[in-house]
Amino acid sequence: MTISVTGTSSGRLAGIARRLADGLGLLAMPVLLVLAALVARDGSDMAGMAGMAEPSALGGMAGMYLVMAVFHAGPWLRLAGRKDFR
Repeated sequence: MTISVTGTSSGRLAGIARRLADGLGLLAMPVLLVLAALVARDGSDMAGMAGMAEPSALGGMAGMYLVMAVFHAGPWLRLAGRKDFR
């Protein structure tokens, strides 16, 4: 069963919610990349604080942020693949 709410206030709210969700999806990847760069630059990882061997720039939290950024690249790839984007 499909209920059409186009043109109603709840239809407009659904459109706003959809655009907001799209915007949040596009925001995740750049934020994660900035976090990865900040952590890699500072080198502030828990292993270094515990007196263990010096962590690499891409290990620990920086590596995790990079992996998370890759997993959140979907909205950017969909945007780049749209014909009206080019």
